[in-house]
Amino acid sequence: MNTSSATFWRWVDSAIIYVIKKVAMAAILGLQAVFIGAFTLADKIAYILAKGIDLAENISIWVELLMRKLMQALGMAVALSKKELTQSLIRHVLTRLTEKANREARNALKKI
Repeated sequence: MNTSSATFWRWVDSAIIYVIKKVAMAAILGLQAVFIGAFTLADKIAYILAKGIDLAENISIWVELLMRKLMQALGMAVALSKKELTQSLIRHVLTRLTEKANREARNALKKI
C-alpha cells in the first residue's frame, strides 16, 4: 500500500468508520466511560477497537484485519494473534497513523 496516495487515506477512513460502527453497535453501553476525562482521539478509538476484540468473533475479526492492514501499511511488525492486539498496541498504531497523516498533509501543503 502506498501511504502517500489519496486512495490509501480514503480506504483508512472508510475502514475505521466501518469497524467502529460494527464495534459500537455491540458495545454501546460500555462507551460512556471512554468519553469521560481527558483522553485523546487515539485513546478513545483504541479503547473502542480493543473492546471490539473482546466481543463476538464476527466483530473481532474486523478489528484484527483492520489493525493488521494498518500495521502492514505503516511498516510495523504485524501482530500474529488477537492476544497481541492490546489497547496499548492499538493506540500506538493509531498514533503512528495520525502522525503519518499529518506528515502527508504537511508535504502536500508544501507542494502548493
